[in-house]
Amino acid sequence: MRWGWRSPVGQWLTAGLTAVAMVVASLAAMPVQAQDRAEYAPGGLEFRLPDKWSVETGKQKLTLVAPNEDGFIQFTVLQPGNDASLRAQVAQALTTYLSDTVLADPGDTTTISGMQGFRVSGTGSSDATVVQFVAVTVTAGKPVLILAYASDDSFAAHSPIFEALIKSLKRR
Repeated sequence: MRWGWRSPVGQWLTAGLTAVAMVVASLAAMPVQAQDRAEYAPGGLEFRLPDKWSVETGKQKLTLVAPNEDGFIQFTVLQPGNDASLRAQVAQALTTYLSDTVLADPGDTTTISGMQGFRVSGTGSSDATVVQFVAVTVTAGKPVLILAYASDDSFAAHSPIFEALIKSLKRR
């Protein structure tokens, strides 16, 4: 047998193992789902996945998209810090995701499943559409921003879904 030459069986085995490794690597970035529960591993959170919502993943961001694509929930890891630092990061994130952001309130501290954080709401625009939003931070493993927003026309319909997801947050 010459060096560098492999039998067809060896080539098929190598190709099969490579395909399995690629599938496993792609699954690592996806949220783990057990029935109606999902997790956001970078932030150490699990939550109830809204019925029929799709999931889009990024390096450090997870986006849930409503079936008719008029509502969104984004999970983003923040840098650890004190309350003032987290609020500044949220303000920066809001201007990154939404334009013309106007806060409806200064924000309230909150506790969700024993996790400290704060909550703020307001309006902004996304792709030239006026939206309403709720932004919540919690710290499980790392501080996480959960930004839920929808168009003015559909926010009232999505609001119970947003609230149910926020209440379902738990440490992983």
